[in-house]
Amino acid sequence: MHASTTVIQNRLSAEWPAGSPADQPAIVGAATVEPVFDRAGLVCAWMLPDRLVGRAGGTQAWLVDGALYSRVGTHIGILRSGLFSGTDGLVSGFLSCAVGPPSLPPQESTPPAPSSVPPALRPRWKPRHVSAAPSEEWSTYGWSGFLIATGRTGVPPWRGRPRFPAGTGR
Repeated sequence: MHASTTVIQNRLSAEWPAGSPADQPAIVGAATVEPVFDRAGLVCAWMLPDRLVGRAGGTQAWLVDGALYSRVGTHIGILRSGLFSGTDGLVSGFLSCAVGPPSLPPQESTPPAPSSVPPALRPRWKPRHVSAAPSEEWSTYGWSGFLIATGRTGVPPWRGRPRFPAGTGR
């Protein structure tokens, strides 16, 4: 297992998160970060208490009560048992404490965490989609596809397309 690291989160004094259910401010000061590994066992992100940041420190996604939201507030997946799954249930990443299935690759030695994290505004959270049952398989779209909700399922009914057979003209 890899040891957690401490990183400094910066925030402008006038910057307050928008759309959070409790409108809680983003964490300021020192925070513990955990490495996030992809299917190959390479570090693809760092998990802070409220968000995921890339290797350079930029915000990739927000973590709210086990649900993951993109930078624009779209529900993209969940964190369960140390596994990051898209709304289709397929696994795209994992923490060192994760328990498979799917089978987890050996983890690379952890590179240094970003020394500081730039400020980021929280978006308004869009409706959460029902996630598919957790899968025992890896996604084919990888970590970057996970971040843009490639595996997204469950379109809200008001935006869904009619389910008529192709070519029926309905």
